[in-house]
Amino acid sequence: MLFALLLACPATAPSVTTVDPGTAKPGDSLSILGADFVDGATGSLGGVPMDVTFKGAVSLGATVPELQPGTHELVITNPDGQSATLAASVTVPEPPKELAICAGDYTAYSQFAGGRKLVKIDRHYPAKDGEEAPEPERLEYTFDEVEAVEYEGRVQGEDYCSAIILRLNDGQRLVYEDSKELNFKSKAQEMAQAMSKPVDVVYEDEVPSE
Repeated sequence: MLFALLLACPATAPSVTTVDPGTAKPGDSLSILGADFVDGATGSLGGVPMDVTFKGAVSLGATVPELQPGTHELVITNPDGQSATLAASVTVPEPPKELAICAGDYTAYSQFAGGRKLVKIDRHYPAKDGEEAPEPERLEYTFDEVEAVEYEGRVQGEDYCSAIILRLNDGQRLVYEDSKELNFKSKAQEMAQAMSKPVDVVYEDEVPSE
């Protein structure tokens, strides 16, 4: 009599190779690539459970949960309890800072190079507590990185402060130029037209005449 010895092969543990995009905000979709994923797999990012969609043995979809800014670890767990970990997989960026136009905390010398489709901003920060002024912060963006041009005007005491702001595709808002002496509305409209971008006009309090 022959006896057959059946050996049960344990399931292979999953593995994660890449996560796209590497920088994402809560609510954004993620594409997770790896191997040996099983339908019903669950996941967490930064220790917070997240919605996971099974797309196949090598691909999962997921949604970034509510997380604090920073770089977070991804864990994918199959229904049998085996898991894969990818450290520093997704970075949640800091939220855009609230702008304070004409605040005097820096001076921006800006250039608009239409022929090269570039916008350059040199930010000069003042010295503090008797220290030397820091080196200028030099920013450069292509037209493709700009989503829209904004014009903003605010009454500040007896002054009216006017500013041109660049809104980037990643959500940042950067002061291109501001002044308590000039009204930049026409210039903002001209820039937006040259860049083939929309212009958003934002006023607070009374709108001055051109």
